[in-house]
Amino acid sequence: MVGSDRAGMRSRPIDRQTSARCTAGGDASERSHYRAESLPSEATKTNHPRRAPDDLTALIAVSRTIPAPEATSPAEPLAVRAWAEYHPCSSSNHRMIDSIDRQILAILQRDARTPNAEIARQVGMAASATHERLRKLEERGVIEGYTVRINPERLGLGLLAFVFVRADEGVHAYNAEEQLAAMPEIQEVHHVAGEDCFLVKARVADAAALGRLLREQIGPIPSVRSTRSTIVLDTVKETGPLPLGGGEEVVDE
Repeated sequence: MVGSDRAGMRSRPIDRQTSARCTAGGDASERSHYRAESLPSEATKTNHPRRAPDDLTALIAVSRTIPAPEATSPAEPLAVRAWAEYHPCSSSNHRMIDSIDRQILAILQRDARTPNAEIARQVGMAASATHERLRKLEERGVIEGYTVRINPERLGLGLLAFVFVRADEGVHAYNAEEQLAAMPEIQEVHHVAGEDCFLVKARVADAAALGRLLREQIGPIPSVRSTRSTIVLDTVKETGPLPLGGGEEVVDE
């Protein structure tokens, strides 16, 4: 960035006759007047050291001092997006998960059907600004989707089991995890360290249904060598919401 005197020099057209007289050594008063108008003062040089226009550090420092506009009407999200495009340090790829984002995520984790207007009321923002934040959270993959919780026992799926699956390593193990993930009875597939390769979470109707799952679907996978099952007697806590309070701010890379 350069001083205001230098900016004035760029915007003021130079009189060619005056410039010629100064170059040829014309009138001293004209030369001094020309220098006073065109050259920055010593104070300006001290307060505003010269930097290259493409100095990335200077551009970032300046952009950080410019506040982001808040959308207060349906048309203003366009202005918000335009601001983000011209301020790379505040782009969505490098934006922090701030306290407002955490509040929005907490509301949606409690009830994903909460209307945008109600979210805006709870966080104290305009509805358009809240909608813009939701859009950015979705684009960045923070919000992956909106789901519904179903009571498994009401659907006749009263047995929950965790199954350790031991399989051959290499390409065959990769095929095994794909086949395990494709089974509708299996809700989760985790590749784990230790003697067993996978830990899967399965929901079925009863013990007989679990036996059929092990014998008829998991067992026939070529790379599977053995399984160990643990049946859940009672569930103390089973939740989907993530802890959002406290901790360090999250930055997307």
